[in-house]
Amino acid sequence: MEFEIFTAPIRGLLTYTEAHGGWPLGETNCFAAPQLFDALPSSFYHFQLLSFLHFCYVPCQPCKLLVSTFYTYDFQSAKVNRLLEPTIMIVNLRHRAFFLLATFLVSAFCLAFYLRIGITPSSTPIPITNQGDKPIKVRPTPKYKAQPTQIALPIIDNFPLAAAAHSAPELPSIPPWNFPPSPHVAESTPLFIGFTRNWRLLQQVVVSYITSGWPPEDIYVVENTGVMNSNKDSLLSLQNPFFLNHTRLDMLGVNVLITPTLFTFAQLQNFYLYESVQRGWKTYFWSHMDVVAVSMEKEEPEGDFRGDFKSLYTRCVEALRKVEGRWAMRFFSYDRLALVNVNSFLEIGGWDTMIPF
Repeated sequence: MEFEIFTAPIRGLLTYTEAHGGWPLGETNCFAAPQLFDALPSSFYHFQLLSFLHFCYVPCQPCKLLVSTFYTYDFQSAKVNRLLEPTIMIVNLRHRAFFLLATFLVSAFCLAFYLRIGITPSSTPIPITNQGDKPIKVRPTPKYKAQPTQIALPIIDNFPLAAAAHSAPELPSIPPWNFPPSPHVAESTPLFIGFTRNWRLLQQVVVSYITSGWPPEDIYVVENTGVMNSNKDSLLSLQNPFFLNHTRLDMLGVNVLITPTLFTFAQLQNFYLYESVQRGWKTYFWSHMDVVAVSMEKEEPEGDFRGDFKSLYTRCVEALRKVEGRWAMRFFSYDRLALVNVNSFLEIGGWDTMIPF
């Protein structure tokens, strides 16, 4: 496309043009602009870098645009370098008016929207009281919710007989048909029960497993409260959701493990694996703290427990002895109770601690 050169604000070039009666090249293509510098006398060659403003008229419908471009000329390499991208300027007055009007309308709309959001019915006006001739502004006060009329009842222990006991012999005895085997079975049967909050639920599940025949010395309560030794040092009360009664658990004969911080579920499972590796256990059981373990006592005819009655613990030991082949975990009643193969989990690297729950 042919373009018409309007001007080049360089004194030397203008002088040269006037002396020789016009432009050296006349109407030329923009891409031939370097030829302009070839027509300059040698006296201009001492400039290492010469800049000029090059205007081109570009026909464009429906409006006419003026395109301006900055170039630099390097005399050593005889190259024209483009400095700026072409900038488009609106030259039609009608289109310029439309542009200004649209800008004004958009600004007015944004301002009105801002004022509407800033002044809402929920804001509290500042009352003004007159004291003599000077108005005094009173700061608005925050609005508080009404105090509850009902008073929450204090949490009480759900095992009053154990609360009144001072030693293990004073605790209620378990049924004789649910006594754990003596001597202990050959297999290791540790049971992990994780705890975070609600002591009454934890006490319920621990007592239910002991009553169902699980040896108390095989039960490990993992205190995952995040309060470190606060419960061990008796710094929390029953009204605190993270309260755990270490004295009661010692009286029941179970073990307590304290985590250094509050673990997620995946981290807690890896903690079970870690303790098992440290203690040399090949398998272990783990249970939730919001369940109740019950032996199948109703299946015995007329309450005869002298025959082949099997407690919950006995059934779990039999399930442990029956596992064969390559396995990782066995569930009982969904995951209320689970049996874990330690080596299988170590082989795959344990639990993914990036799991956010």
